Amino acid sequence: MCDCPLYRAQADMLADLRERVAHLEALTDPAVPFAPWEWALDRPQAILAHCLARGPVEAARAAMSLDLGIHGRTHDARAVAALVAGLAHRLIEWGWLVRSGTPEDRPARLSDIHALHPDQLTAFRTALRGEGDPGAPPVSHRPIPPGSRAYRPKEAVS
Repeated sequence: MCDCPLYRAQADMLADLRERVAHLEALTDPAVPFAPWEWALDRPQAILAHCLARGPVEAARAAMSLDLGIHGRTHDARAVAALVAGLAHRLIEWGWLVRSGTPEDRPARLSDIHALHPDQLTAFRTALRGEGDPGAPPVSHRPIPPGSRAYRPKEAVS
């Protein structure tokens, strides 16, 4: 192994290209949902991102989608909540705001509703289709904490 900077830069570039090729090969499989490469989502997170792109999703529906996409697995509310937390952690770097429907003071339930920030839903759908920028448009205010009025449906906000 050479320790020169040029060799390390070339090795890093090759590793990056290998990751991109693996991602593109995964995209040729129709069972794997598309997600922008920059987000670095694994298969369950990509499935969950597509569930969230449809709108607010109950943990029970998300678990069913995950079970259909990943053979031999059974997901419960706790597993879905953990996947939503992991997805939110990955997507916050790109400006997407994901709310987990599980409050910290109680265990996860299948009736919990997970959602993307309503103002970002259209841009998120566009990014998932590969038509837009994987980053969110700038949010002009601070991140909104889960459970606040902005996450509620517009009809329920008074």
